Amino acid sequence: MRRQMHDDMVAATEASRGLGLEAEIDALVAATLRHHLRNPELAHALEIIEERLPLDDDTAVLKQNMARLVVAALERNGIPDAPAVAFDLIAIGHGLADAAISGGERNFDHLHRRIRRAVLGYLGAN
Repeated sequence: MRRQMHDDMVAATEASRGLGLEAEIDALVAATLRHHLRNPELAHALEIIEERLPLDDDTAVLKQNMARLVVAALERNGIPDAPAVAFDLIAIGHGLADAAISGGERNFDHLHRRIRRAVLGYLGAN
């Protein structure tokens, strides 16, 4: 499931590269939510387990690569201190998604808009 999310993020990055910050953020948010759409209960359960157990090497590498995709998108769009900003944005997105899904949210279009708004607000881009 994590590999699929990574692959979705790579595809989103390639499709939105050069279209500007908002387009790249929008594509990445949609890609990260896609794995929740496939199986919301399983995705949520795996997120909880990953928080409590040490990551296996493959999962750790995938998570690092996904973070690098976010850093690269920010750098392409001239965002200073991209690694720290990427960390914050990932935390914002993860926190919102986890809380919403834990609360029973299944309207992923609505959740996507909420995360997008929070991320762009943090960046001062909205």
